[in-house]
Amino acid sequence: MLSSGAESKRPLRKKIGPSRSHHLQNTSPGQEKLSTQIHWVQTLSSSPHISLKKEQLRYKRKHVKRSPALILAVDCSASAMVGAALHHVKGALDTLLKTAYLERRSTALIRFSGQRVDTLIPLGKPQKDYRSVLASIRGGGGTPLDLAFKHINTLCKHHQRQSLTQAQLMLFTDGRSPTPTISLSSPALIIDTEYHRIPLQRCKLLASQMGADYIHLRDLPTV
Repeated sequence: MLSSGAESKRPLRKKIGPSRSHHLQNTSPGQEKLSTQIHWVQTLSSSPHISLKKEQLRYKRKHVKRSPALILAVDCSASAMVGAALHHVKGALDTLLKTAYLERRSTALIRFSGQRVDTLIPLGKPQKDYRSVLASIRGGGGTPLDLAFKHINTLCKHHQRQSLTQAQLMLFTDGRSPTPTISLSSPALIIDTEYHRIPLQRCKLLASQMGADYIHLRDLPTV
């Protein structure tokens, strides 16, 4: 039989934590984005020498899948904005930008015509006051697709280096331009804005050449 002195020298066992049945519970408020998997590295780092209580457990964060960044590129050439096209394009952009704002989706708005490409809304946090930007859009000049594609590709590559994800491109154009010599580097949806009485239907050919999806503006669900 051991003496009381021997009993006092018996090594104490550390209490590692609650039973396994409790590991999968996470009822702490404000942790909706945490998973039910315990992050043992963080848990033991914060409390290395004491018995752990349930409230001291650290949980792994869930990886929330976000929508890819959205780049809206608008052909503002004279031919693309003829007749009702300008009104319909602005209506579609209004709906897309409003949805992006509500979803907190990174968004950029680019305008191109003549020999210029202008960034109206830089890629980043969506803006609430985008309607003043839409009001400034006018039509005029030619359709510089090569210049626009170069600018778009640079923006997409920069975004991919920063976020390790591809951006999604929506390109509004009537396709009335020489065939571009530059390909798009990101998944694209080409939205045909041609409302001419005699359509040339160049956007369908452009989409086929670019490996992009195609839809006419009038068939967009947002219009």
